[in-house]
Amino acid sequence: MIQNEMSALCNCNPHRRFPDGRRLVTIIKFNIGIGNGVFAKQALSRRHRNCFQILSNMEILRASIQKTYCAIEIHRTKWNEILRSFESSLNVLAGLVDQLECVKKTEPCELSRKFPDLQGKLEQIIRALMEEEMTSMIVLLEELNQLNLKIKSICEVTYKLYVEDSDTAQSNPAFFQGTSLYPPISQMIEWMDDINLCYANKLTNAKYLLEIFDCSSQAIVNLQNILDFRSNFSTVDAIMAKMSIFLLEK
Repeated sequence: MIQNEMSALCNCNPHRRFPDGRRLVTIIKFNIGIGNGVFAKQALSRRHRNCFQILSNMEILRASIQKTYCAIEIHRTKWNEILRSFESSLNVLAGLVDQLECVKKTEPCELSRKFPDLQGKLEQIIRALMEEEMTSMIVLLEELNQLNLKIKSICEVTYKLYVEDSDTAQSNPAFFQGTSLYPPISQMIEWMDDINLCYANKLTNAKYLLEIFDCSSQAIVNLQNILDFRSNFSTVDAIMAKMSIFLLEK
């Protein structure tokens, strides 16, 4: 009813005076102010909904970041466990490389003269055993690859939330700009890429070394340097240390 009255009034001269001396402008202001608070309540309700939505989105984003970094911690543990599995294969492979070098360096003797194909057959057997070990290592590398794809997918979910609703992050200065205890959200997102790149590079290098493996002692050393479980992912360790306080927050 009030809205109908207001619609009719708005078609009139706003400075028109009524018999009681009041102007139309005064009546409009009066109706807007006391009309059961309809317009004021609607505006306030919208503001409240927006605030609640921002708070809700911020908690979703914060929870997603915490979930992602917790997943990275699990990822790091699983990587180390699989790297330990490489140790036995690398030891076997190193022993086979030594045997192959010994066979190649063996001086001609009565046995080799009696069995001229012996050296070639021994080399063939040793190389076949090497292939078996390398095949098992390739299976482990594929397992690492699947882990990398999984953690990358989790990171992408968080990144998407951050990009699609950047206003949410900016609504909380401490969250957006960081504090003395933890970094700004933009840096947390950037660090996700750094961690993914760290593991991806490690995997790529390991695959490449297996592809060019030439059965030499140096090839074994190169693989051990890449796949040794004691090798320290210093970049990941440093990032996780900086994120520890944030991850403990509720």
